[in-house]
Amino acid sequence: MTERFGKIILCGITLYEFILFGAIGVLLQIAAPVYGELAPPAAGLSVQFSDVGISRLSYNGDLLFDAKTDPGGAFNVVEIMEEIGGKSVRAGGDQLLHTNSWDADHRTLTLSFRWGTVSVNYRLGVSQVGMAITLQNTTDDQTISGINCFPLALTFPKMPADLQGSPHVTFAYDGPALVLVHFTSGAVTVVDEDGQAPFYCGFLTDNQTAQTNRFPVWAATAPLSYMPTSWPVFDHPLPPHSSQTYHVSLRFGPPTATAAELAPDAFETFTEAHPYTVNWPDHRPIGMMFIAATGPQSQSATNPRGWFNNRAIDVITPAGIAEFHRGLLAFAERSIRIMKAADCQGMMTWDVEGEEYPDVTYAGDPRLATTLAPELKQDNLIDQYFQLFRKAGLRVGVTIRPQKIVFHNGRPSQEYLTDPNAEADLLVAKIQYAEEHWGCSMFYIDSTSANDSPTMLEQVHQRCPDVLLIPENANDSMYAVGAPFGSARSHRMATPPLIRELYPKAFNVIDTTTAPLEQEAPQLVQSVREGCILFFHGWIPEEGVAIRRIYREAASLTPPPPVR
Repeated sequence: MTERFGKIILCGITLYEFILFGAIGVLLQIAAPVYGELAPPAAGLSVQFSDVGISRLSYNGDLLFDAKTDPGGAFNVVEIMEEIGGKSVRAGGDQLLHTNSWDADHRTLTLSFRWGTVSVNYRLGVSQVGMAITLQNTTDDQTISGINCFPLALTFPKMPADLQGSPHVTFAYDGPALVLVHFTSGAVTVVDEDGQAPFYCGFLTDNQTAQTNRFPVWAATAPLSYMPTSWPVFDHPLPPHSSQTYHVSLRFGPPTATAAELAPDAFETFTEAHPYTVNWPDHRPIGMMFIAATGPQSQSATNPRGWFNNRAIDVITPAGIAEFHRGLLAFAERSIRIMKAADCQGMMTWDVEGEEYPDVTYAGDPRLATTLAPELKQDNLIDQYFQLFRKAGLRVGVTIRPQKIVFHNGRPSQEYLTDPNAEADLLVAKIQYAEEHWGCSMFYIDSTSANDSPTMLEQVHQRCPDVLLIPENANDSMYAVGAPFGSARSHRMATPPLIRELYPKAFNVIDTTTAPLEQEAPQLVQSVREGCILFFHGWIPEEGVAIRRIYREAASLTPPPPVR
C-alpha cells in the first residue's frame, strides 16, 4: 500500500516539492475547522476530517462532499451478512447497531459491532485519498459472510457523462478494478487497489441521484440486497477470530485524465493476470451468413427448419432435398463472389443447424447439425458447403454457445452451465469438431455474459490458440483472448477507449448490418483504422461494395495516433 502511494504521490513533482507543498497542504487541511465559516475550496484536492472520518472533500473548487449538509454520506456500514446453517443470511436490527470512535493521530475511524469491528485508516496523497478498510471478527463461533460499506458519497456539480445517472461498479476479476468519472473541474476514479479477488467497488445511485447528482461510493465483500440480478454474487467469509483488510482509494486528476493515468497500478495488476495473447493479424471484413429463419412466415411442414426464409422449400421428399442441395451450394457460390469482391478474409455461418426450435435459436453446436437438420447429412451437403468457401481461399466459421443442448421427449433446449471449467470443456469440444470436419477457424460465441468468469474463455484460447474467438457479450478480460462482438444496434461500433488503453492491440468485430452504412461510414472508417473487423451480409452485393469502400478509405488515411 505504501509503495503504491509513493509512486503516485511523486508522479509529476519533485521530492522537495512534495515535502514542502504536500506536507503544508495536509497540515492546513487537518487544522481547518469542520463546521462554521470555511474559506473557498482551494485548487487541487482538499480534505478535512472529524469524528465521522472524512467530513469535507473538494477538488479544484468543486465541493464534492460536506458532512454538514449530507451527514448520511459519511462512512457507514449498510448491510452485514452472517453465516447461519451453512448459508449467508442478511443481518438486521441490532446486528447493525454500533458505536464510533475516531483516532485523530492515526486518522482512523472504528465502528464497533457486537460481532467485531470495521475500521478505516485514511492516507492522504497530493491528489488521492486512500482507505484501508479492516474487518475484524471477534466472535468465538460466528462466521461473517461479508459486509457492505459506503465509504463516502460524492455529489457532482452536474450529472457526469460517464455515469449518466446509473450505477457503475467493478467486480475486480473482470477488468481493471476501477471506475472513472469526469466532472466539471476534474476526474476521479475509485480504485480497488488489491485487484485480485472478486470485490464490489464503484459508484451506486439512490432514488434522488437523477435530481441531486449524488453517488455513494461502494466497497463491499457481499452482494447488496437490492443490486441488479445480472451482477455476480460472491462473498468473502470471515471466520471467528480473524481479520481482513481491503484497500480502496479515490484518485483525482485534471478533466482530461484517463483511467490509465490515474491508476496505472490497477492496469498493471490486471494485465499481468490477463496478458494479451490474441494472434490474428488479418483484419479484413467477414461475411455473415444466415441460411435459416424462425417463425410461421418462414417455416412449413415441408421446411420445418426455415431454410432461406421460404415456406415453399421441401426438405422432406427426395426430389425436394435434391433441389435444396442445389440451392444451398448455388447460394454459397454467389456469396463467395460477393465476398471476394469485398476482399473478405472469410465467412461466418450463424445457423448451420437450422431454426426449427425457438428454444435453441442459434443452436451453437456443430456436432448436432445433422441431428437437428438430417437433410444436411445426405451427400455430405454440409461438408460440401464449407468446402466451397475454403477452396475459394476464404476462412470459415460457425456459431457456438457455452450452453449444452439437452433433449426432453425428443425436443431440444439449452441448458446453462454454472462451472466455468465445464463451459470451457464444452466450447473446446465444439471448436475441435468444427475444425476437424469443416476446417473452421473463426467462432462467434453466442449468449456469453459480461459477468462470465475470465477463466472460461482463457482456457478455451489456451487450448485452441489458432482460432478467432468472438464472444457476444464481453468483459474486459475477454479482449485479452478474443475479439468481442459489437453492433450498431447496441451502439458498439468501436473498441472502448479504456480497452485500448489496457490492450493497445485489442479490437472488436462489428456487425454493420443494422447500421445505415452511408450515415455511419465515418465512424466505421475510424474503427477500421483502429483495427476493428467489420461484419456484413455476405450475400448482399450492395453491402459488400459499401464495406470495400470503407476499408479503402481507412487505408488511404494516415495511421491513427498511438494509444497513450
